[in-house]
Amino acid sequence: MQLLLYSRKKITAKDNNLKKNAFELYLEGLGFRAIGRLLKVSNVSIYKWIKKFGKDIEKLRSHH
Repeated sequence: MQLLLYSRKKITAKDNNLKKNAFELYLEGLGFRAIGRLLKVSNVSIYKWIKKFGKDIEKLRSHH
């Protein structure tokens, strides 16, 4: 019997829109917990999304 350690769900347009909304709220000054409550998402997920956005932006800046 094989155990599935994790599942990778398909990223949808809805997921991307949720992440975009989270980032916009963050730029407006809201904290991770407040954003999480508004969007009904874990504040840890919000933190990870914002952190990833920051890394992606740094990669783009370093290419120019």
